[in-house]
Amino acid sequence: MTKMFILSAGHGKDTPGKRDPDGKLQEWEFNRRLVKRIVYYAEQMNIPVVVLDHEETDTPLSQRVARANKYGRNTCYISIHGNAAGDGKNWMNARGWAIYTSKGFTSADPIANVFIQEADKLLPQIGSKVRKYKQKLYEEDWEENFYVLKNTIMPAVLTENMFYDCKKDNAIMQSEEGIDVLARIHANAMKRIMEEGL
Repeated sequence: MTKMFILSAGHGKDTPGKRDPDGKLQEWEFNRRLVKRIVYYAEQMNIPVVVLDHEETDTPLSQRVARANKYGRNTCYISIHGNAAGDGKNWMNARGWAIYTSKGFTSADPIANVFIQEADKLLPQIGSKVRKYKQKLYEEDWEENFYVLKNTIMPAVLTENMFYDCKKDNAIMQSEEGIDVLARIHANAMKRIMEEGL
């Protein structure tokens, strides 16, 4: 049962690439801005939350996991990211929001389903939708053995909050309304996860 949420803003300003083709939107800044807004809503909803990474530089993955694991199993780790379809040199067409868990069915999968349901409700407000993985029978999250998903002792998910190398998504990511909707998806999901005892 989740008693607290751990938020981790992916990447740092020294990570190569991780910015739009114009260099105006850098993923590390977006991730941290979104985390701050999520914390704002979490505090309004009395959701226990801790921010794992305060540095602007990139925190090694092993260090992120070690920090997170100190909080114990009754927590949920949420890694916050912006997505990209290319190498950062050209504008691409891929759009939307997605969530990842580690491979196989784990305790993170029901948590991811709650996030998807909340994203389905709110993303139309900003002209977007959930990118769902359609090849599994019962789940719509994506699965990868990303280091932070595979090595944390608690359920862990990774959210990809729009594509910064798509002009339409990029505009949403830079807007107040976009940040607000993306933050409320997380906060609303976190509230339900605690209420539903996941």
